[in-house]
Amino acid sequence: MQLQSTLQQQVKSALKAFHSQNYDLAEQRFKAIEKEHPHLVILPIYLAQISLVRGNATTWITPLEGLLQTNPYLTDAYFVLAQCYQKDKQLLKASQLYHQALSYLSLSTLADKPQLDPQFNMAGSSEWNLEKATQTLWQTLALLAKANIPAFPTSGTLLGLEREGQLLQNDKDLDIGLDWLLMEQAISELRRHGWREVQGSYGLMNPRCMQSPNGIVVDLCGFATEEATGQTVSGLWIKEVPFEWNRITYYPKIELQPKSLPAGEVWYLKNAHDFLTALYGKDWQTPDPDFDTIICAKNLKDFSPLMQCYAYSRLYKHLEQNRPHKAQRLIQEILNHHPQDGLMNKLSDQLKNNDQNPTITSIRVLAMGCFDLLHVGHLNYLNFAKQQGDELIVGLASDNFCQESKGQRPYIDQKQRQALVNSLKMVDETHILPMPMANTIKAGEWMQQLGIQKVICGQEWQGSEKWQALQTSLAAKGVEVIYAPHTQGISSTLIKQQAIKP
Repeated sequence: MQLQSTLQQQVKSALKAFHSQNYDLAEQRFKAIEKEHPHLVILPIYLAQISLVRGNATTWITPLEGLLQTNPYLTDAYFVLAQCYQKDKQLLKASQLYHQALSYLSLSTLADKPQLDPQFNMAGSSEWNLEKATQTLWQTLALLAKANIPAFPTSGTLLGLEREGQLLQNDKDLDIGLDWLLMEQAISELRRHGWREVQGSYGLMNPRCMQSPNGIVVDLCGFATEEATGQTVSGLWIKEVPFEWNRITYYPKIELQPKSLPAGEVWYLKNAHDFLTALYGKDWQTPDPDFDTIICAKNLKDFSPLMQCYAYSRLYKHLEQNRPHKAQRLIQEILNHHPQDGLMNKLSDQLKNNDQNPTITSIRVLAMGCFDLLHVGHLNYLNFAKQQGDELIVGLASDNFCQESKGQRPYIDQKQRQALVNSLKMVDETHILPMPMANTIKAGEWMQQLGIQKVICGQEWQGSEKWQALQTSLAAKGVEVIYAPHTQGISSTLIKQQAIKP
């Protein structure tokens, strides 16, 4: 037990560093754990996310795929693997995996989960300061104008200036537009004045993400003319993928006019309202807190592979962090492009139902077992059980019950086993089983007291006399029995047999 207690403390310490975005320290602590516990399933998930921040996550594709072979219900692993594929520019595969991760999510009790992946704060470590950001905007535009680079406010920055008369209060960066052909020249000029590129612009060649010496971050958004149509085109572009896979947006022709400010001469759009209408729609003057500029933009060319990656990944985070209105908005945008997507329609219906029935109770699921010598088979079983509802309640067999059913007492006593199971993130409650399941009437009454709606049993028990009787009894009470797939080649009994071999 001392070993398990030490491991729990080590994991908590590593997670604390991770969620504080101290990735160097988090990596150091996770790798220290890995030396003694190399098969701990959370290790590749978090180490891969640290690599994502550093831009070298593609090395984790094979390890994560291997992890999912033995742990097919690790929703988090699908999501992180999708991020790795996206960084590797395998956008079709990434989109498929994001969609698969969404299919495993439950829509309740997710708000209690810790944030899974690093939220890339484009403003770095500095807080958004309206006065400082405004000053940086005009100084940057003046600097570029002086270098014969006509640059202008665009996107959210332009929206704030035109709608609010100032930058948006809750923004995170500045958006500056310029001719795509002048992008490298602009970056060189900014670097000459102490600016730096932020994390390789997150793998994008447009926009390019630059941070000023005072910490304010600017997205340099390149605009070009599409040869085939003559239209002004911009968006989010990745190198070395078919151009049509990118997020492509169309704008009115750029018309600039000079503007004199204390910071110097700057350039500004003559047709600012036309630009905003193209991007945000005719109601752009009305604030819309659920409008996601990346997904909801009105001037998208199509729902490309990169768009799918952004849409599914952002939807995943909204659902996981219990933001139903933002999630529903993204689902509707996805359905506008893919109306036959069964998963999106299902998620939409569930969110509508929850919204119409705010007092609706969560689906409570019961999993049972001894859980002696906790192993990957137990984790697969519990992950499967969690996916069948919202709250996972674990009924733990007492020491005496284990001896009666298995012919020997567990290696780890019930108090310690309960502490271990209770520490697992997918588990919401644990209870010591008060009676054997063969006592179907009492067992059913106990489950009703706990509000259980589904009971998850191992597949190896399906068809047995005891579980046939219990299933019939529970069905009369409205409780469903579901049989979980068995993980081959692992069990507590097998581990004990191998441990005592001469």
